[in-house]
Amino acid sequence: MTVITIDRVGNIERVSATNISGWYINSVDNKPALLRLYADSVFILEFTAGEERPDVVAGGFNKAECGFRIDLPEAVRNAVSLEIIDALDNVAVWKIDFGRRNVLNDLLQGQLPTADSIKPLQPVPQENADVRILFDVSDLVYYIGHHDNLTGIQRVQSSVIQAMVRHKVMPQSNIGFIAFDASLGKFQIIDEKSFLTLLVDMSLPVANRTVTFDRNKARVGNLFARGDLKITPAAGKNMAVVLLGAAWVIPDYVNVILNLKRRYGIRFVPTFHDLIPIYARETCDQGTAEVFKVFLDQILRHVDVGLCVSENTAKDLARYCAENALLTPPTIVTQNGSSLEEFFPASGQDEDVDSIEYLTREPYVLFVSTIEGRKNHAYAFQIWEKLLKAGVDMPRLVCVGRLGWRSEGFLQSLLRTDNLNGHIQIVEDISDAELKTLYKRSLFTIYPSQYEGWGLPIGESLYYGKPCVLTSTSSLPEVAGDLGIYIPSDNLESAAHVVQELIENPTRLAEITKKVEANFTPVTWSEVATKVVEGCRAALSKPIANITPEWQLGREYTFRQLRIETAGRMGQQMLDSFLEANRQVLLNGLVSTQDKILGLESRNGQWYSPEPWGCWSNGFRAGLCAVLNLSELDDTESLCLFAAFRVPGQYVPCTLTLSVGQQVLPGEAAIRAAETIHRWLVPIKLLRSRSKPLSGGLYEIDFELELRGVTAASQDALRTVDTRKLGIGLESLLITKETDYVRRLNVLEKLVF
Repeated sequence: MTVITIDRVGNIERVSATNISGWYINSVDNKPALLRLYADSVFILEFTAGEERPDVVAGGFNKAECGFRIDLPEAVRNAVSLEIIDALDNVAVWKIDFGRRNVLNDLLQGQLPTADSIKPLQPVPQENADVRILFDVSDLVYYIGHHDNLTGIQRVQSSVIQAMVRHKVMPQSNIGFIAFDASLGKFQIIDEKSFLTLLVDMSLPVANRTVTFDRNKARVGNLFARGDLKITPAAGKNMAVVLLGAAWVIPDYVNVILNLKRRYGIRFVPTFHDLIPIYARETCDQGTAEVFKVFLDQILRHVDVGLCVSENTAKDLARYCAENALLTPPTIVTQNGSSLEEFFPASGQDEDVDSIEYLTREPYVLFVSTIEGRKNHAYAFQIWEKLLKAGVDMPRLVCVGRLGWRSEGFLQSLLRTDNLNGHIQIVEDISDAELKTLYKRSLFTIYPSQYEGWGLPIGESLYYGKPCVLTSTSSLPEVAGDLGIYIPSDNLESAAHVVQELIENPTRLAEITKKVEANFTPVTWSEVATKVVEGCRAALSKPIANITPEWQLGREYTFRQLRIETAGRMGQQMLDSFLEANRQVLLNGLVSTQDKILGLESRNGQWYSPEPWGCWSNGFRAGLCAVLNLSELDDTESLCLFAAFRVPGQYVPCTLTLSVGQQVLPGEAAIRAAETIHRWLVPIKLLRSRSKPLSGGLYEIDFELELRGVTAASQDALRTVDTRKLGIGLESLLITKETDYVRRLNVLEKLVF
């Protein structure tokens, strides 16, 4: 690996409460250097050292465009320390004691900040130096905007990211973070240092945290944003977008990823935590389950390598693909880590946390999990209730987790029994430091879940030497192995007996505890991070997965949203909803789910999210791309392309053109009504000459629809009712042979009747 040595020189000449001024030169940048200002480790702004400084040249330095003066925003005024970092290599060049307005290092004398500030990136193993990873942390950002502490999947994301950086699994310069800003409708780059500092900060009790951020902005996906995502094609070829969390809550996410793949050649490496909405659907909100299925059906075709957290999840994914006639993507099993210790400082945070001392004064059993039906808190309640009625001196059951879906039965039981006469206690919003203390002081833990993708609390319990009582469903045995204390999920008598034995026989519990302490081999988060990199390397080693759909001649492709709106509808109304969502627009029949997916995939460039009727383009130009098989067609023939579309009523009258490979076809559509159908003749000879030939007679073709003749007054009129930049509303599309008279007559019939 080549390491570039950068010489740097400069001087901070003034630090006041409102501004900082000085000059800076590095030996690599021919243009003015880009610098970043941080306040207490949080990104504030970027600025350029580009003001003319002839005095610097007169002093013997070789660059005049090097001066800067930055005005400090109000948020910086109470900061303790400031850092200025060279954006070229992420090296801190100045550290400032802002309270005393004192610069702590003299760059003119070659002094960089001391070791407690940002350090230059360290060389890492050569095998990972050519891989670039862009983590999509959108759902983690949304979550941080709403919650004080990370749990479940969000904690997994934080752990993998921190481990990758701390253990130098990848060069930090090759790691980036993006989040989808819902208010802007596009990805934003997140400042790496601020984001990593926040993840460390969030492991501490809330009272001990120092990093501040705008929660309202985070709720829409804006956290330490440095601007729009920009990737060079050269960088994209060695880059994988890694999704560690969930993206099925982001509208039209598949189209966003497809645009990145088509434009930059990036690979897509998502994580599959579980298929609970598919195979344990009864435990989920049904709307959530439907959204998840739609997401799976769309995204699986575009996965270059899938990261599965367990063998069970990998099997469930393969099962789903087989049941739905989908090709199973390549997968790698990453597992999840078992330790919280990797993310605490070597000293200062290793002791128990006093903030939860009130929970640990008396013996307790710990149940760490979101409180929802699938986690089976009701079963744990029944065990405790049964043993108390039998006269067993039961310890408290401390349940750590937020309230979630299908927890009504458990909560009603608590209300009915006054928390089982104080024997069950619920605690929410526990930090990692506090959770570690709860694990360490517990008698043992319990986790009778009905279905899991992994089972994070099981591994954490065993890591701290605490036996875990659990069911043997789904992935749970992968975590606990032969160290788990298994109970049946359908035999209360037997399950209660196992728990009673642990409570009444402390010698037996001590023996099991010693066995756990001696034999449990934890999975480290650095091992998980290494598996993630392996998945990225595997994705980059093979051709990019499906970026252009193949259209079949004579088939109709619609552009509606896949999810069918049935809320509040029953009987015939529900049936009518299904029929309307699946009806063909140009032909007389029903469109298949696969053809709906292929239609949506063919959108290229800027489109808004699909709606129940179809999809609007963002702007007057609407790109489409598809692969067509032209092997049996002669250059003297033509194809007919039919499109059903709409435009905002304010735009009428206007015209619509169709281009193939930037060649405008004759026969523009004269639009006299808001909804219409038009046909273009597309010569085969033109298709071949204006498209990219593939193997087997296939051609990759770029189409573009362009709306023309829309006046400024029409656009102003539309903005009074819709602020989007609406262009063409595409409903359906059909390509047939010019000699396919049956389908052409079907379309004509639709036009006439």
